[in-house]
Amino acid sequence: EVSKHKSAMALNLMKNRPQASHLIRKLSTNLLLDESPAEVFKKIVKDRRAVQRFKSDEIPRHLLNEIIESTLRTPSSFNLQPWTIILVSDPEVKAKVSKAMLDQNEPKVMSSPVLAVFLADLEPTKRLDRFLAKQKKFGATPQQLAKLSKLVSLFCGHGTVGNVLKRSALSLVSPLKPVPSLSSIEAWSYKHAALAAQTFMLAATSHGIGTAPMEGFD
Repeated sequence: EVSKHKSAMALNLMKNRPQASHLIRKLSTNLLLDESPAEVFKKIVKDRRAVQRFKSDEIPRHLLNEIIESTLRTPSSFNLQPWTIILVSDPEVKAKVSKAMLDQNEPKVMSSPVLAVFLADLEPTKRLDRFLAKQKKFGATPQQLAKLSKLVSLFCGHGTVGNVLKRSALSLVSPLKPVPSLSSIEAWSYKHAALAAQTFMLAATSHGIGTAPMEGFD
């Protein structure tokens, strides 16, 4: 069950269909030392596609760990990383998740060996203590920590009170200097979860594993 404080999107993670899998294996063997990082990245981006035909092969745990490790490098505002990934491989759990998907996505959920569910955190200020602890470790002064705390609370505040405070603060500052436009906490967290999902898909492609992003999660 998805928490009421989180929204979710699902992403199929599966071995590619034979033809695409062959292309990606070829990509891996052709990454020569004289190729620039830009050329390597371009190949990965061009080989990523929404796979429709899946293999049931089990994906090794070490590959999943490497994909997650790369995903954790996804940038986010204040480095709060307001998202969570849940990897689902149990058939019974996937069956329950599939019931919340659009009809055309249900077969994808059931046939893929692993389902990655991205949860957007709608209460990101609860991550503030961890963020400030890291900043303190990196040498931030008490004054800097206090300023960061106010900024995070301003831009990541949620609920009616949080939105009122954001509107008021931005209205006062806007005539003096450029300020970001106000967006809901849902929009703020959704876009960060989407960035993480994109990194996840590219990382999977680099390991010869295909993905199929899905929306329509109820």
